[in-house]
Amino acid sequence: MASVPIEDRIDVTVRLGTQPISTAEFNSAVLAAELTDAVFPQAYKIYTSLTEVVADGFATTTAVYKAAALAFGGKFRAKSLYVAKWGSTGVATTKTPVQALTDLFVVDDKPYYILSTSHSDANVSAVAAFAESLDKMYVHATQVAGVLVTATTTDIGSVLQDAAYDHVLTLYSAAADSSYAEAGVVGAMAALEAGSSTLEDKTMVGVAVDSLNATQRASCESKNVAYYMPIAGVNSVFNSKVASGQFFDTIVFSDWVKARLAEELYGLLKRESDLGRKVSYDEAGFAKIRQACNRVIEIGKARGSISLDGNATVRLPTRAEVSEADRMNRILPNLVVEIPYSNAVHKVVVRAYVTV
Repeated sequence: MASVPIEDRIDVTVRLGTQPISTAEFNSAVLAAELTDAVFPQAYKIYTSLTEVVADGFATTTAVYKAAALAFGGKFRAKSLYVAKWGSTGVATTKTPVQALTDLFVVDDKPYYILSTSHSDANVSAVAAFAESLDKMYVHATQVAGVLVTATTTDIGSVLQDAAYDHVLTLYSAAADSSYAEAGVVGAMAALEAGSSTLEDKTMVGVAVDSLNATQRASCESKNVAYYMPIAGVNSVFNSKVASGQFFDTIVFSDWVKARLAEELYGLLKRESDLGRKVSYDEAGFAKIRQACNRVIEIGKARGSISLDGNATVRLPTRAEVSEADRMNRILPNLVVEIPYSNAVHKVVVRAYVTV
C-alpha cells in the first residue's frame, strides 16, 4: 500500500561538523643523511622500525643504521624516522641538509625532531637556524674538544648559546661523529607526552657514556651543552638545556601548547562554519573560544604537564574592550592563556640533623 513520504511532513537536513583537521605530532623525527642516488634513489622515505632500515640495505656501519638503531631502540622510541637525502656528490641534485629538510617539509611537515649526519659547524649552524624558524627541535651531538674548555668561545656550543636558540639541544659525546649519539635523545623522549617527563637523568639505550672531570662538566654547563655520564651505577643525561638555557622539556611542552591551542581554536571555527553556524562576536561566541582553550588545559592536566597546584586562566576581552577596527576586520585580539607548567625536580638539597 502506498503511503505519504515522511519527508513531506518532516524536512530533516544533517550537516556534518566532524571533519578533523591535521594535528602536530611530537613523536617522529627526520634524519638529514648524506647519501648517493645509487644507495637511496628517492628524496626521502619514512621508516617505522629498524627492520625496515636493514631491509633497505643500510649496513650496521652506516650513519642511517646507527641513528635509526638509537631512535628506535630507546625506551620511549620514535614512532617513525624520516630519512631525507642530501649530498654534494653522487646525486642528481646537489643539496645541503637544510635544502633537503626544506623540500621534505613542503610535502610533509610531521617530524618534530631533526637530526643530521653532518656535524660541521656550517651545517649545524644552518640547521639550527632552520629548526628555530619552524619550532622544530634540532638535536645534535659534538665531539669538539673546545666544548670542554670554558675559555674557548668559538666552539659550536658557544656559538649556538650566543644565538640563544630555544630549539637546539647540543649533546657532548666523545664519539659523536661515528655514533650519532643525538639519536639517543629521540629514543629516550619521543614517545612521551610533551611536558610529562624530563630529559634529565634519562638513559639513552645504546649510547656510550663519557668520562668528564669537574672542569669539563662545568664548561658544558656554562655553554648549555648536555652530557652523558654514569652516576650511582646507572647512565644518565645531565644539563638537559637547549642553547638558550631553557630546559629541553619546557620547550617541547611550549611547542605542544602552541600547536594544540591553534588546532582547537581553528577546529572550532571550522566546525561551526561546516554546521552552518559561526562563532559570534559576542559573549556567547567568546564562551566557545574560552571552552576550546580550556580543553587544551584539561588535557595537559590529565597528562601531568600542567600543574594542579596553580591556576590556569583564559582571559578574553569584552566586546566593548575591542577596537572598532578589529571588530570590523573580525579579529579578536588579546586572548591570554596562562598555564602553570609542572616542571621537574633535578636536584635535592638535604640538611639532616642527627641527635643522640
